[in-house]
Amino acid sequence: MLELIGLERTGFLVFVNILMMFYAYWLFVPAIKQPFSTSITRRRVGYMVILLFCVFAFWGNDWFHVAISYQYLRQGEYSHLEDLYVYLIQNVCPEYLSFRFLVWGSALVLYGLSIKFLRIKNDIAWLCFVAVGLLWFSYARASLAMAMMYLGFVLYNSQDSSFRKKLIAIVLLAGSYYCHKSALFGIILILIVSHSKRIDAKKLLLLGICLPILYYVLGQFLDHYMLLQGDSDSDAWSASVVSAQSYLNRELSEVGLGLLLQQILERSTYILTAYIGIKVVSDENVKNTLPNNISALITLLIYMVVIAFMFQFDLGFNTSLIADRFFRFSFIPTSLLLTFYLTNGIYPKLTKTTFYLGLFATFYELFYCLYMHK
Repeated sequence: MLELIGLERTGFLVFVNILMMFYAYWLFVPAIKQPFSTSITRRRVGYMVILLFCVFAFWGNDWFHVAISYQYLRQGEYSHLEDLYVYLIQNVCPEYLSFRFLVWGSALVLYGLSIKFLRIKNDIAWLCFVAVGLLWFSYARASLAMAMMYLGFVLYNSQDSSFRKKLIAIVLLAGSYYCHKSALFGIILILIVSHSKRIDAKKLLLLGICLPILYYVLGQFLDHYMLLQGDSDSDAWSASVVSAQSYLNRELSEVGLGLLLQQILERSTYILTAYIGIKVVSDENVKNTLPNNISALITLLIYMVVIAFMFQFDLGFNTSLIADRFFRFSFIPTSLLLTFYLTNGIYPKLTKTTFYLGLFATFYELFYCLYMHK
């Protein structure tokens, strides 16, 4: 499939990913019983395994798709990748694996900084990340955008948020857009939540009405320009439009029963985490003790899940794809909030059930990929 690196996705490569995931989980799992039981050596090995899983994420098609784009750019051809990645590939990263080390390594550092500024238990946070977030974090380059976006959100909503912190937060939020265009949806929502930290039914309804309309207008805009520029000989224009058009026209209804079950398992984790958040913010005694950025993060996740549900009902122009995007944007706040719930004994039975459901969804997806490529 890929002469450029001599690899194609096989059952063996997926099996290697499964072993890496098991190992990463095993390295951090003692933290769920004793938060500080993970030794420094074990923790460092865990970080390295997580990074290697992201660099060698053979389980997902995107590893190979990005490799093809990398090859095109190194040969001087055009790719739909964002300008930041184009610059890195053409000027900084002489090998595809060095590109993945740089991009995903940077994203993991940003996620680690989010843990630090939230002041939650480090080892449990990484355990929850392995159980719930690592699989999809490793999947696509959007992970760097999400890591920037959520660190910006955490800094902006910190209890002691100084002007300097807010400025860094704004730079991170703006920068996330240049790492992946889909971050725009998240940025808009983050700005709304940051200036209105309580759940507002009117704002949810307004977003539910406006975002599908915006999505429809975007689709019509692309169709219009496809007709106007159909004879364009610009490789850049053609590749950009084809990429966007193919995304808008994908049919989620084509997925099989196996993938449908995976979606249900994965999304149930986000939904249950948001549900626990609703219970938390509804309890005045608990709500008043929450750190500012945790309270804001709960609100953000609730908004994301509710909006994703609104998009899930396809209105004739594939809004279910945006639902998929909002659900996928939820794995970082879900990982962080599960950490907070676990370490503070918040609805412990429901929280642990949610944690293990997310872990099961992760391994289900990996074993499903192994089955499909046996």
